[in-house]
Amino acid sequence: MERRGWGGEIGVWVPLQLMQQTYTWYGTAGFVEISERNLMQIMHYVMHALQPRIMNVHGATSHLLTGEGRIYYHLEINALIHALTVGDRESAVTAIHDALSFRNIRNSLYNLGTVENEMKLVEGTAVYTEMLLVMGRERINGIAKNWLLSLPLHTDDQQVALTYGYMAGALYCILLDDFEVDWRLHVGPNTDLGYILQEALGIMEFTPFNEIDVERYGYSEIAELFR
Repeated sequence: MERRGWGGEIGVWVPLQLMQQTYTWYGTAGFVEISERNLMQIMHYVMHALQPRIMNVHGATSHLLTGEGRIYYHLEINALIHALTVGDRESAVTAIHDALSFRNIRNSLYNLGTVENEMKLVEGTAVYTEMLLVMGRERINGIAKNWLLSLPLHTDDQQVALTYGYMAGALYCILLDDFEVDWRLHVGPNTDLGYILQEALGIMEFTPFNEIDVERYGYSEIAELFR
């Protein structure tokens, strides 16, 4: 997984043990074939190797929330997946607006915007790259729906904090593509992918929590798990 130079070139290596695992965070080997998973692992770390050169991004720190903060993580992810899979532009924009509103509420409570953006840039763009190159856009909705089912099963706070960066970053990238936003050449160490999408869609204000149809995103079930 480390990036190493060899004669001035950038390279990566992936441990054999990692390649032999039968479980991936995309699901079991039955959901993503082992050969695909292995190629995705390689693409993921190739992207990490390229990030310092193409984005001036060199790494990120994780963050840790409990209780109420985790609820807003889940709501944001669920809203982004809803936007990805709902099937019509107006409903997708509404769901993105809701996701950004959940994010704004969480950041106003915990002030984690900087580290969240770092995680979405570093891990989210790597996940986006591996999915797009290996599986193609047509299969990504199925992966996202699998995330929707699996995310509440993560009970460890640190695991959820890390998973958020992987999932949310990739989802924002895919939605930027879906809405035909020119974003890839403008990514740098301080980029906020969510803000780029917000600006592109002309979202000027956030929606108060009590004005969002939170049950659309599984609020009651999530709140029961993490309060």
